[in-house]
Order: sequence, then C-alpha cells, then structure tokens
Amino acid sequence: MKKIVLLISITALMSSCKMLRGVETAGNDHSWGVSCEHPIYVTTIAKDAKKVGGMYDASSLGLSLLFREAQEKYGTDVTISNLRWDVINGKRYSVVYDVVKCK
Repeated sequence: MKKIVLLISITALMSSCKMLRGVETAGNDHSWGVSCEHPIYVTTIAKDAKKVGGMYDASSLGLSLLFREAQEKYGTDVTISNLRWDVINGKRYSVVYDVVKCK
C-alpha cells in the first residue's frame, strides 16, 4: 500500500511540473528589414499575444507583423532587432524587441 501511495505522489509531483517556461531569441540570421552596421536606437516595445476565444493566438507575434507595426509607427527607415519571446509549453505568449534606425 505504501508503494502505491508513493508512486501516486511521485506521479502527481512530476505532472504538476509539466509547464515549461523559456525564452526564444531571434539572432542575426533572423533579421528583418534593412541590415545596418551603426543602428540608432529608437525604442523598446513589449507586446502580449492577443486572446481569441479565451486562448492566446501566437500568430499576432509573428516577425513580419511586428516589423510592419514598427514601420507604421516609426517610419519606413526602421527595422527591429533583439527579439525575445516568452514561451510556455512551446507557445509564444509575449515578445520584447528594439526598434532601430539605420544611418
């Protein structure tokens, strides 16, 4: 009986730690927009995924969408860099990135 209770307890503890958190990073091989050697910092933007029907929709955090929003707000001569996505169980929930201008 004690072995069964111990086995159930261990299984419960293992399954409660199921949610994995992490950070995805877009490096130089994932750059969008004009590549520049001397970027001028404009701002840092933090954005959460949109909720659709009570669920988070990670498609609102796509690179092309973030790039287009940055250009609409700060002009066509900007690009985005230093992207960091908050990831839980393999799904993106938020992103933080920099908007920079090229000289």
